[in-house]
This record gives sequence, structure tokens and C-alpha cells, in this order.
Amino acid sequence: MKRYNVGKGGKWKPTPRQELLLRAALAQNEDAVRAWQEWRDQTDAEPPDGGSVRMMPLVYLNLTALGVRDPQLEPFRAIYRETWARNHLQMRRNLRAVAALRDAGIPTMLLKASALIPLYYRDPGARPTSDMDVMVPIARDLEALQTLERAGWKPVKRSLGEMSEPYRARHYAHTLRHQDGLYLDLHRHLFYFETQLRADESFWSGSIPLTVEGIETRALNPADQLLHACAHGTPWNEVPPIRWIADAVVLMRSTEIDWGRVVRQAQEHALILTMRNTLGYLRESFGGAIPAETLCALEKLDVTRAERVLYEIVVRPPSEHNTALKLWFHFDQYRRLSRLYQKEKRLLRFPAYLRDTWGLSDTREVPGYIWRFTSHWVTRRLDPAKKSALKDKA
Repeated sequence: MKRYNVGKGGKWKPTPRQELLLRAALAQNEDAVRAWQEWRDQTDAEPPDGGSVRMMPLVYLNLTALGVRDPQLEPFRAIYRETWARNHLQMRRNLRAVAALRDAGIPTMLLKASALIPLYYRDPGARPTSDMDVMVPIARDLEALQTLERAGWKPVKRSLGEMSEPYRARHYAHTLRHQDGLYLDLHRHLFYFETQLRADESFWSGSIPLTVEGIETRALNPADQLLHACAHGTPWNEVPPIRWIADAVVLMRSTEIDWGRVVRQAQEHALILTMRNTLGYLRESFGGAIPAETLCALEKLDVTRAERVLYEIVVRPPSEHNTALKLWFHFDQYRRLSRLYQKEKRLLRFPAYLRDTWGLSDTREVPGYIWRFTSHWVTRRLDPAKKSALKDKA
């Protein structure tokens, strides 16, 4: 296996071939071996996609634990060792940012792989990651950005001096780059669609202590961790986001889940459709120990129009997005943040929100951006085979 397939992106539900590799990584019996053999025999015809490459360290660990000795696992072993070394070094260096925030008296919470690896995978080589995700209380996000800037971390997209309060409020996280070449995502919200000031209170109040390399911080409790894994893996991505399945399965096998809290949090954070679909898939396809009562409870909950619209948008690639639906969703989000745009002229308040959402430098760029996106969408609808270089930021 010498080549990797860049591919065309992927959705939350894996393809049959991706599912074979996931079974090789997660099954705890001969099913893993059979899945591996079937996947391996297809590799020469079609190189693995980026999402599958991310699963290779876990495939290597699982199959070797089952006694499999196969020369074609050698590249998997190499990827595992590279992942172990990179993650180990990256974690130790990025923890300096957490220590800087701690010394400034700012509470922190590690998210995604930064928490999953020490708590559940327990092997730095098992789960590839390219950065560290840290959440701070929303009331202290500016102070956190300032603290990290003094420690050598600079925002990637816009300098701190150029970040207005509305801009910061519109973006749930900011990517920072250290002069050493390391990356860190500083979150003010857990989820990309949150806008309310108190949206994350339940995550903080329910969090659990976590100590990594002697640095004390916090992590989501298991129920909230599962919610986050499923929600983070649902949007379409250029790299197929199938590792959410491994995250969820490893988590459920490692600890007890408060299923009542999963249902309550899904309702509170408008993730009913997401959790219905992802938990149903995990139970059916990977034997996840998910109570039938949990799925029934999710089925009984009412889903708002805003949640349905957002779900329809995020599970599709940008080329399939409906411009009218996206603008409706953005206006619904804008209404919750309109207080931050009172200094703008009345007719320019929503365009100013779109400017900040799309990372544009001037409100006057908004009409042109909408026109380009709409033209792209219409072109794709009329000629699906035609490709465009326009990258959607919405």
C-alpha cells in the first residue's frame, strides 16, 4: 500500500469499504480479522481515503492484539509509531499553553483528542490529531487570547487587534499558531452553532477533573463527551469524518454513560436529529450498548425548524447547499446576536453579521460573496459534473 486517495470528502455515515476498516479497528473477535482481509484485498484497486488513513494506527493495535501477523500491516505499524511520536511531543509542547492559562487563573477544558487520548484511548499513537483543543469560559475568552498571545500564540485568520467583539462572538473557536509551528484551537463554545452566552454552563458544571503531564485541567463527562463526538463527526468534511465512530465506541467501552443526560443534552443543544441518527447507527452496525429506551426517548422529542435546517446544511457538501436555507439559518442565528451590531446602521446589521461569519474584511464584500456562491450552486445544479474552485466559508 503506497498511495493514498485524496477523495471527494465524506459524510458521517461510512461507505461499505470504510466500514470494513472500522470493523478491523474495533471488532474484538474474528470479525476484525475477516473485515481486515476483505478490506486488504480491495486496496490495490482503490487506495484508502484520508479518513481511513486516520484509522490505521487503531487497526494495527487491534489486529496485533488479536495475533494477526501480516506483512501488509507494516505501513500501519509505521503510521502508528509516527503518530505516537508526534502526538507525544505535540501534547507536551501544547500543554505549555494550558499552563499559561492556568497561571493566569483562567479555567480550561481539554476537548476532542486532547481529552480522549489520556482518558479513553490511553495510547498517544492510537488516535491521530494535528492540534490541541482547549475551551475557556466565554466571559474570559479575550483574556485567554491575550494571555496566549504573550506566550507566543498568534491567531491564524485575524490578528487579536482586528477581532471585534461581534467577530469573537460569532466564531466558536479561534485557531492559534505558535512560533514553534504548533497549532491550538481556543474555544469559547463547545459547538460551532452556539451563540448564547450561557450555552456551555451545563458542560462546565458537569465536567470532570483531568491531569495531563502534571497539568490540572477539566474534561467533558462521558455523556457530554459522547454527545460531542457524535456532533463533531456529523458535518460533511473534505476528509471523511469516520473517526467519530471509533471515538464513540472506545468511549462507550471504557466507561459508564448517563443515557438520561445524553437525551437531555441533545434536547437542550438542538442535537436530537444528530443523536437519533448516530446512536441508531452505532447500535445497529457496531453493537453499541445503547439502551433502546434512549433511542425511543430521542424519537419522541420535537425537532425545531432551525435544527432541521442546520442538519440539512451540515451533512451535505458545499456544492449541495441551498443558498436560501443558509441565509434563513444565518438570520435565525443573527437574531440571537443582534445586540452586538447596534452600532451599525439598521440596514447593515445583518450584512455585518454575515461579514463576520464569512471572515470578510468589509461589509461591502457580502453581496459579491452571496452572488458567487449562488452562481456556483446554480451551475452545479445545472451541470453536476462541472467543478468549481470556490471554497465555501459559510
